[in-house]
Amino acid sequence: MSNVNILLPKGTALFYGSIKDDLGNPLTGFDVSGEDQDTYQYDSDGVSDANGNYAVVALAGNWFANLSNDDPRLTNYVYSGNIGTTTLTNGQAVRQDFLIKLATNHIAGFLKDNNNTPISGVRVFANANINGTNYQAGNAITDGSGNYSLNVINGNWNVSVNCCGDCDDGLSSNYQCPNNQNVNISGGNGVANFIVQLCTGVEITTTDLPNGEVGVYYNASLNAASCNNSFTWSLNSGSLPPGLLLNSGGQIFGPPNSSGTFNF
Repeated sequence: MSNVNILLPKGTALFYGSIKDDLGNPLTGFDVSGEDQDTYQYDSDGVSDANGNYAVVALAGNWFANLSNDDPRLTNYVYSGNIGTTTLTNGQAVRQDFLIKLATNHIAGFLKDNNNTPISGVRVFANANINGTNYQAGNAITDGSGNYSLNVINGNWNVSVNCCGDCDDGLSSNYQCPNNQNVNISGGNGVANFIVQLCTGVEITTTDLPNGEVGVYYNASLNAASCNNSFTWSLNSGSLPPGLLLNSGGQIFGPPNSSGTFNF
């Protein structure tokens, strides 16, 4: 291939700051990546120097800068300081300092489909608000057996699966994205297993219904999940309590006129 021109615009704004551990020691050689959030056509990166300082150029618009997921050293740490997507103007410099803490506890688990088939190569995230500060765990990728392990510190962690179907490390769009899980860590380890449904199936997520009272109007809704989230409800087996109806939207309603336990 020849005579190909690639336009590389000059940065007109930047993120800058420091990367240090919780003892104030500067950390050298950590990569910070920036990504254009408007068109996703541009990205940039910077590396912390001997004093732990870094700079990442950007363009005017909405940008996101964070410690790079590709750095294997982050596996053993949690970090704070990310300020999220930021709207930049030409000539603007935004400070973003990162604090990194060694993490010796673990949240581990697996990612499998509803046929018990392991799903590999998918990134798993975790974040927690600890004493008013937001922390992220170094990300993990599921292995050939669908297993992963995240290093964390004490706190209540929200664990999630990367459901970006177009990403190299995202869950395929052939699967339904699973709900996040909360795992509390207090001096020990935790578990968060994810079982995902193939898009050919439907998962009923309502596991119980509130009790009713004879003669008192009852109203409750059934919930389910699938890749398109469009459902038509009907009774397949069993029977509703006398006086109650089920509509196609999954709503159970009406005044029950007898008591008992009903399976459907």
